[in-house]
Order: sequence, then structure tokens, then C-alpha cells
Amino acid sequence: AQEAGDRPGGHASGDPLETELETVSTAKEQGWRQLPVATLAYLGDAVFELYVRHYLISRGEAAVDRLHRLAVAVVQAKAQARILRALQGVFSEEEREVARRGRNAHLPLPRGVRAQEYRHSTAWEAVVGYLYLTGQQERLEELLQRAVQIGLESEEG
Repeated sequence: AQEAGDRPGGHASGDPLETELETVSTAKEQGWRQLPVATLAYLGDAVFELYVRHYLISRGEAAVDRLHRLAVAVVQAKAQARILRALQGVFSEEEREVARRGRNAHLPLPRGVRAQEYRHSTAWEAVVGYLYLTGQQERLEELLQRAVQIGLESEEG
């Protein structure tokens, strides 16, 4: 019989959580800095959108059209740019560096979005992706909670 450590790929088990933890450990050890900032932003976009949707459902929103409208209002580039401006003062040195890389990334500009808003939203998403990838769950949760409140202010205020 094969030992747990002898399984293909060197994984002790097929447990997805264990694989996820290994990925996070690898990101920390091998240096997330080597990833293109667009990759961090891509991941951050998904993490932020999922968090926003979960938040809205957990507070009792049930009508899908309202859920969609509120989620879009929070995750659109304009709102994310506002979130970045509001939160950048509490960023750690490393988070500021990630945000700087995101702002300075040369990415194609989607139609209907102002360049500065897109750069700032990319910076925010990159910070979220960085925190997720490096396993900084507590810090990620703290910033995401604040971000959702900021994003919803204009929609519900």
C-alpha cells in the first residue's frame, strides 16, 4: 500500500482544503511578488464579488433583482475606486505596494469606465487577491467588511 506522502504530486491526501492550504503556503514561500498584478486583481475580483453576494444574502436580501442591483453597485469600478481611496490610509506597507502595482498596471481599459477609476479598482482587487493568496484571512475579512459598507453607502444612503 502507498504511504500518504507517496501519492502522486507529493500530496498526502486528495483533500481540497489541504491542497488549498498547500497553495497558500507555496504563495507565501515562493513569493506572490512574482505573479503578474493582473493575476492578483483577477483573483481579488472573484473574492470580492463572492464576499459581496454572501454579505447581501446573509443580511436577508432575497429578491434576485435587488441582490444583483446592490452587488453591481458595490463591485463596479467606480465604487471600487471609492473603496480604495477610503481604505488606502489603513493599508500596511505591503498592501500599499500591491495597490501601487495595481494602479500602475497597463491593462486594456473596458468601455464606459474612466481610466483613473479602472486603475484604482484594479489596485483594490489586487490587494484583495494578495490577502487571499497569502492566507491573511483576518485582515481580508476586516477590509472586506469595511469595503462593503463604503460601497453600499451611496446605494442605500
